[in-house]
Amino acid sequence: MNLHPRQFRFCIVLLAAACGSSSTAGSNTSSALSHFIGNWAATVHTTLSCGDSVGQGDPSITITLVAGSGADLESASDDGCVFKFRVSGNTATLSNAPVSCNAAFAGLRGTTTVNDYTLTTSDGHHASTSRSGTMSVGPDICTLTIVGSATK
Repeated sequence: MNLHPRQFRFCIVLLAAACGSSSTAGSNTSSALSHFIGNWAATVHTTLSCGDSVGQGDPSITITLVAGSGADLESASDDGCVFKFRVSGNTATLSNAPVSCNAAFAGLRGTTTVNDYTLTTSDGHHASTSRSGTMSVGPDICTLTIVGSATK
């Protein structure tokens, strides 16, 4: 097959663009994951709303993120919840929701179910975090929200 020189240049440009896009996408994914992996020292504001009662706290926690099995990232809480995340750009989003386990908050122990959990970082050193779900304490189902910031 003979190509006109203009057609040949066009094909070369297309191939270069395709190769560049593929390579760039791979390095962006790898770079995005590396921004998240590690131990994050987080200060969070936790609110537990049970009807007219509201409990709040500002604990310091550690969020440890590792390469995931069946997901981009994984994190396990002290209570044994295993969170799996998919990373897109600067945001890691919970991919195995809902996550339920027995957990404690302000001296109360119950079944915690996390429906939404995101972590966002643009530099791999500073992040914001947000979680929401419910906590069953006896017959009561309470609303749980956790928001904060983290550094590593």
